[in-house]
Amino acid sequence: MNKSSEINHLFRSFQVTTLGKKKQNLQRSIVSQLFHQGASSSPELSKKLNVSIPTMNRALTELSKNNIVSDLGPGSSIGGRRPNLYGINPDAGYVLAIDISRFSFRIALMNLSNTFVGRVIHHHKPLENNIEYIDHVVAKAIQFVQEGCHGTENLIGAGIAIPGLINPETGNSLTHFTFSEKPVRDLFQDKLGVPVYIDNDARMMTQGEAMFGLAKGKTNILCLNIGAGLGMGMILGGKIFQGTSGFAGEFGHIKMLDKSHQCYCGKNGCLETFCSGPALERQALEELAKGSTSALGSIEKPTYEEIIRAALADDYLAIRLISDCGYWLGKGLATLIHLLNPEMIILGGAVSAAGNILLDPVNQSLNEYTISKVRREATILTSNLGDKAALYGAHSLVINNTFIQAYSPDLVS
Repeated sequence: MNKSSEINHLFRSFQVTTLGKKKQNLQRSIVSQLFHQGASSSPELSKKLNVSIPTMNRALTELSKNNIVSDLGPGSSIGGRRPNLYGINPDAGYVLAIDISRFSFRIALMNLSNTFVGRVIHHHKPLENNIEYIDHVVAKAIQFVQEGCHGTENLIGAGIAIPGLINPETGNSLTHFTFSEKPVRDLFQDKLGVPVYIDNDARMMTQGEAMFGLAKGKTNILCLNIGAGLGMGMILGGKIFQGTSGFAGEFGHIKMLDKSHQCYCGKNGCLETFCSGPALERQALEELAKGSTSALGSIEKPTYEEIIRAALADDYLAIRLISDCGYWLGKGLATLIHLLNPEMIILGGAVSAAGNILLDPVNQSLNEYTISKVRREATILTSNLGDKAALYGAHSLVINNTFIQAYSPDLVS
């Protein structure tokens, strides 16, 4: 067994419990502390996890021997000998992150210092309800992993963001991949050969924002994913809210008008038909057909990414379309602000790249439809993670399922 396989074997043992339970839980807790809090000394870790320093030293020695934890040398001291700091070896294992949307999917590889290994790969292929689509995604992912970390044996696991109704506990999708009785999570897991964790793309984005973005340390947050659809993740009381079956956050399917365009869900007048990437594309074609002047007129079927780029280049029609999108978005958010009283609303997804062109009309609409005192409590920002938030979330989901965060000292002798 080569060194990378030995490292991966130890990570897998965290999940299949081949280590003794007490040792396993302590090692998982140490890695969790180092991942979430950064480099720490043995005395600091001993205090946080309520174990003796000799017990901690033995655990750190074993983790260092297996190259999962690195000795970073002496840290700062307030007196006396400076204790050595320990941190996670960033290349001890890798996480495969996949973000699937209705029209494309993206693949990324991240190490344990939360850094992308190489570039994010974007494949333009519409989502299909068949095994051939899953085979295609898996083939592209395995090829990418071979190039990035020399094979799936070096993966800790894979996190996959999928649009629509997802139950992350059972691994089922009720919207896509319904061709098999087997949960879609298991279909991917069987083919990748590593533990797989799935969730709705908007909640995955929210997970990324909570760990690495603007939502870190916040208690009541709404995160909107505005792209191929309009989804939402919620952090309520400091925890990501999933609802009874994992279906919470279908913000885009709030009915706004009785008679309007048909939504992807089959209903009419959903907010998503006014505020999403496909809505922008439809509206652009309608306006161009009426004779509106725009740089978009030279494109046969402008994509919403092209519409955003045109708006950022001061194209009047593109700005107006995104402004209208922001107005409807603000009108929908007004209800949520009155119901949930959030401290922050984060606008993410591809359309959020429009920045203030989207944000300003959202704020104007909120000023019109919300009680000002309640409105002032909610700060509205565009994501600083951009369209990579769901990939960060997929990475975080794997890490949080591999290592325990809560620790009970009575598990250690």
